[in-house]
Amino acid sequence: MKIVDSKEMYVLNVDVPRGVVYQKPRGFWKEEDALRFVEDMKTKVIPLLEKKKWVVISDVREYKVSSITEILNELIAYSHQKGQVGGGIIVESALVKMQLTRSTKSSEIAPVVFTSEEEAEAWLKEQGY
Repeated sequence: MKIVDSKEMYVLNVDVPRGVVYQKPRGFWKEEDALRFVEDMKTKVIPLLEKKKWVVISDVREYKVSSITEILNELIAYSHQKGQVGGGIIVESALVKMQLTRSTKSSEIAPVVFTSEEEAEAWLKEQGY
């Protein structure tokens, strides 16, 4: 299943059989962008996966640092309650890596950081996805 944001700020690809959600945020997000993202995750993505364990791979190479940490932390907590057991982040910027590490620091789901899609896919395979 593929979901493209109405303002093209993100794309979500859901591999239901494997239990993997691929997120690709783009650009500088305003609060309204983050709220659309949360809504799509809560109403379209998570209901497909909440009966099983699942993981998220976020490719943030086109994402710009934004002031939405609190909104994302709430989504991470909700996702964990609905079966998310782990995840990874694909980055190319140390600044974005720092922000995302900070935003997930208090999370029960500590992400693994990758610099390529190939590394992320290898990790998924190691984890049984």
